[in-house]
Amino acid sequence: MRSARWIVVALAALCGCLLEQPIEEDTDELGGRNHPPAILSRSPSASVLHLQRACKPKFTLSQVEDRDLGDDIEVKWFVNYDDGNVNPVDRWFVPASEADGPVRFLDGEYMVDLELYDANSVVVVEAVVSDGFADPNQPPRNRAIAKGRGVAVATWTIVISEGSWCNRP
Repeated sequence: MRSARWIVVALAALCGCLLEQPIEEDTDELGGRNHPPAILSRSPSASVLHLQRACKPKFTLSQVEDRDLGDDIEVKWFVNYDDGNVNPVDRWFVPASEADGPVRFLDGEYMVDLELYDANSVVVVEAVVSDGFADPNQPPRNRAIAKGRGVAVATWTIVISEGSWCNRP
């Protein structure tokens, strides 16, 4: 009799749930979950650059994708954020009304004058892309993302050497 109960329990466990379960689908409609922006194209493509102080490298994000067509996109540029430079050095804003589909084409560029930095130093340039930044005073300052929104970050590390010429990235 005991073995018959164990067989029933084992069969019930192997059969799974006998009650029908609802299936949830992500329909990508309004009211669904937010899709974070994605950086599709950036220049330079290398993440680490070895440049001379005479250089003024240009950084671009030429294509950013956001599958949520109603989202505005903002790009905040930072240089050496971790060293206490918490204010963006440049900002780009792409309103949803200018979107012609999920891919947004950005035509701006950000340039860094390396002569402002010492030779043998390191400069970190970051482009933070979001479809909803939070209050600028919320930590991390000027980078916090609003609840339910997304972020993508492009980072370039520049190792500076002394020199009066420039090997372009």
